[in-house]
Amino acid sequence: FGSQTAFEANNSTVVVANSPGFYRIFAGITKSSSTAGGVECNFTMTDGSTTKTIYGLETPAFINAVDSLTVDFVVFLRAGDSISATTNNADAFIKGSVRQLADGSGTLVQPNGFPL
Repeated sequence: FGSQTAFEANNSTVVVANSPGFYRIFAGITKSSSTAGGVECNFTMTDGSTTKTIYGLETPAFINAVDSLTVDFVVFLRAGDSISATTNNADAFIKGSVRQLADGSGTLVQPNGFPL
């Protein structure tokens, strides 16, 4: 409980993690679209100069659809790297949680309260 950090992106970009290490990210993505510009929900990583989409869900413009899915993945961040959740529309949501599994050297980061 104490080791988890919740996040939510709705028509915004939210930095999920930005310190070196291994992170487990799990989230629900929900979106609908009947708008001119289409709807996108993405997880992006950046090293400060280049941004890459590592996971995404998109509905093209004027296609009336509702989509939802769950994601659960692990990423490694170097010094200067960050990962963000991004949505481009008020009808797009990413809600989830992140927990650091290990530091940048690979040393395990124990959850709060462990061991009992």
